[in-house]
Amino acid sequence: FKILAEPGVEKTLSRLSEFRARGEGGGAIQRALHEEAISKKLQELHTNLTERGVPASIDDLQSLLKNTKTKVHEEKKEEEQAKPDLPPELPEEVRPHLGSFQNRHHPDYLKAKLPPNPQLLLRARPFKTAGVVLTSSSWNPDGMLAVGSDDKHLSVFHLNPRSQKIYRVDKIKMEDSVYSSPTWGPEGRLAVGTHDGVHIFKVNPGTQRLELLDKFRTEYRVYSSPAWGPDGMLAVGSVDGHLNLLRLNPLTKKLELLDKYLTGGSLASSPAWGPDGMLAVGSLDNHLYLFQWNPFTKKLEALDKFKTKGHVHSSPAWGPDGMLAVGGVDGNLYVFQTHRQTKKLEAFEPLNMGSMILSSPAWGPDGKLAFGSYDSNLYVIEVNPHTKKMEQVDKFQTEHQIASSPAWGPEGVLAVGSNDGNVYVVKLNPSTQKIDLVDKFQTHGGWVKSSPAWGPDGTLVVGNEKIYFLELNEKKSIFSWLFERKKSVP
Repeated sequence: FKILAEPGVEKTLSRLSEFRARGEGGGAIQRALHEEAISKKLQELHTNLTERGVPASIDDLQSLLKNTKTKVHEEKKEEEQAKPDLPPELPEEVRPHLGSFQNRHHPDYLKAKLPPNPQLLLRARPFKTAGVVLTSSSWNPDGMLAVGSDDKHLSVFHLNPRSQKIYRVDKIKMEDSVYSSPTWGPEGRLAVGTHDGVHIFKVNPGTQRLELLDKFRTEYRVYSSPAWGPDGMLAVGSVDGHLNLLRLNPLTKKLELLDKYLTGGSLASSPAWGPDGMLAVGSLDNHLYLFQWNPFTKKLEALDKFKTKGHVHSSPAWGPDGMLAVGGVDGNLYVFQTHRQTKKLEAFEPLNMGSMILSSPAWGPDGKLAFGSYDSNLYVIEVNPHTKKMEQVDKFQTEHQIASSPAWGPEGVLAVGSNDGNVYVVKLNPSTQKIDLVDKFQTHGGWVKSSPAWGPDGTLVVGNEKIYFLELNEKKSIFSWLFERKKSVP
């Protein structure tokens, strides 16, 4: 066919075929290059060929484009089939850089060794705030701990590796209450949501104090926690329903908006990055959304969404082999399987608990799933990826509702806060498959809605009207003795 011999024609046809091939799975390119746009492009090409004296009709060009598209599709299909069927897991070297609510723990928290009969004890004096801590604290690899409070302050503590003492090294005055959980990112950066956007700080290595790098203003408050993703990207949800995708420019040190997507409701759920750059977030429009950043179109593309029977306050959690879990206000626990090729949400049969789930699920090292419910119970669930069903292993009842998100710790223990004012540490007995109480710690600050965060040596941090630094140990520290004595005084 003589067309391919003409200057510039091959490049144009190749570009058309490339665009159409990229649009196979849906997304912005396919929507933009719809039939009208293709027809216009073919008309321009026909005019160009006619001026060159090439005998080609519109029907000829449409037939060529159709054949080229079919050939590209077949080649792409053969290429995908030739690829090894690898599980969609993030590489080990990438995972520590993905800072989000779900990985608020220190990277070495699972390496801690516990004594034979541990007690949940104070390891440092409780830190009194002027407000209530509703956010979860977050550890970085250097033993720095960040926590916000509704007293309009962001505090940073440091666990000294030599003395094993905990010091507060900085206290930042914010413009309003901090309801977003701070998250650490690459190069010691710290992101936190505020009443008008998100702030980015960096730790000064000399003074160990925070320095403001930049802030990005949203139209409404940010309750959800920012999530650091690949290539320094930062996903932030806001009350106006927008999921904002930002990046800190390495040269200017300024936050740049890459793209934003408007959902149908407020975002109280924290976004979570998964395999292949997929990004999940829940919305109060009764949907769980799945996104992916497209570096070619520079757009945050919506891959799929799933309609639930109620608001989604819970933050989604990525599990093994691309599985994704989230709780609903409708009382359902939802689990999905995502696939590397289709990038779609394949829903398991929901598990209804009878009471709303504000707590975010947590995947255990053995693939089990834990979450708290407003029926006062902490549940452990077995997920079967083959039958696409879930079964309850056991439940542990506290004395009040659970809004805190559980956290798996060293040697298979599980920590969670309750609105009864206690912090519970439990463990699933492998022989009986029953949840046994390891110990509980009664706080003085009322409801424990913040989620526990594990430190580098088994330190457990949780907050309400105070910030508590706990540990599983056999021997009581001086702080434990003083704290218990204070509780016994009328």
